[in-house]
Amino acid sequence: MEERWTSSGVRLRRASLSPGRWNWLLVPGGPGLGSESLAGLVDPEAMPGTVWLVDLPGDGSNQGFSGPQVVRRTVEGAGHFPWIENPAAVRDALAAVRSR
Repeated sequence: MEERWTSSGVRLRRASLSPGRWNWLLVPGGPGLGSESLAGLVDPEAMPGTVWLVDLPGDGSNQGFSGPQVVRRTVEGAGHFPWIENPAAVRDALAAVRSR
C-alpha cells in the first residue's frame, strides 16, 4: 500500500486506484481511531479515482512520526479524558509546550 506523509505528520495510505479524477479522503471519526477501521469499507468499483486512508499523528498505527514540530507529552494518572481527570497535569504539559 503506497504511503505519503505531509510535513505535519499526517499519513495518507492509498487504499485503491481506479479510473477517475477524484481523490477520496477517508478519515476515522474519533481521536486515536486509526484508518484501519475504514479499510473494509473501500470498494474500488464504487468510487472512481483514488481512495486515501488518512491518519493524523498519533492515531491508529501512525505512531512513528517525529520532527521538530512534534511534541509528545504524557499526562500521568489520566485515562481517556485527561483534561477532566487531571486538569492540572494538562495545564503543566501545555505550559511546557508553550515555553519552547
